[in-house]
Amino acid sequence: MTDPYAHQTTQPTVPLQPYPPAPPAQAFYGQPVAPQPYAYQAPGQPYAYPPARPTSGLAIASMILSLLGLSLLGVILGHVALSQIKSTGENGRGFALAGVIIGYISLASVVLGILFMFLFAGGVAMWGTTTYS
Repeated sequence: MTDPYAHQTTQPTVPLQPYPPAPPAQAFYGQPVAPQPYAYQAPGQPYAYPPARPTSGLAIASMILSLLGLSLLGVILGHVALSQIKSTGENGRGFALAGVIIGYISLASVVLGILFMFLFAGGVAMWGTTTYS
């Protein structure tokens, strides 16, 4: 079998055409616009990001205490942290909200558990006592 491309020994060349120059920028009513200079950056100075806002330690403590079961402290610290975050602009609002929500849920479950225990214990005491004559 013969190669159909064997007779081509060199690649065909296409002459490269440079792009035409861009037309000058025009202002209103056909007046030319002066080119704008690039932003100046001092030599040796890297571009810097603005400093990050700190995260509220009270918010983190609120979430941790709520997760550990100290829900009343978590709720209190969460509300204090939310107030502090609103006034100072710190990060950590999500941590504070999580601490408050988890704290309230665990407080409600503890209160319902205690209430259920008293009702159950009272029901057993009431139904469990019999008098035989």
